[in-house]
Amino acid sequence: MRATIVTGLPVLSVVLWLEPGGAPPPSPFELRVADRLIAHWHFLGIEVYKLPAEQLIAPGLPGLLPLVPFTADGGDLGTVERATQLVRERAPTAEVNELANLLILFAGRRLDEGVLQALMRRLQVSTELLDQSVFIKAAKAREKSETAREAALLALRGRFGALPEDIERAVASASVEALFDVLAHVATDSLDQVRARLAG
Repeated sequence: MRATIVTGLPVLSVVLWLEPGGAPPPSPFELRVADRLIAHWHFLGIEVYKLPAEQLIAPGLPGLLPLVPFTADGGDLGTVERATQLVRERAPTAEVNELANLLILFAGRRLDEGVLQALMRRLQVSTELLDQSVFIKAAKAREKSETAREAALLALRGRFGALPEDIERAVASASVEALFDVLAHVATDSLDQVRARLAG
């Protein structure tokens, strides 16, 4: 409504579904208070994760290119590199860094950080936003957690042999700190002490 008021033009609402996760709700969106309908919006829903990357790349519109990593084949390094190069060639100078960094940040959900760093150096894109990316930080945290989990299981099985199911489940859900605590005491702890550490 704000866009319609400001421009005096009709506005088509578009909802971009970036990742799968259940069925996208159909148009129209309805807002109700009790049984009273107070707002009714029609929208066009686009499931970006089902689109081929080329559908966003071919038009050559720089503003669409950061969404390429969400497409069906957008996790391919060559595709991300091509999209980044197009941003550098076609975006207005003032928007190049912002759009390129946004594209790289989104690519961080699907590509290894080292690969992204190399790509950014090759294309001379600033790595500052990548270093602060919540996506990259989350990926690093997941990797650290999985490494600690594997190490804890290996050490516990080496000490105790086959582990009880409750220990296996506890390791699977334990925090990184608890896993490191288990590893630090695996040589001397009993299974009951291991349980206590994993519960903490």
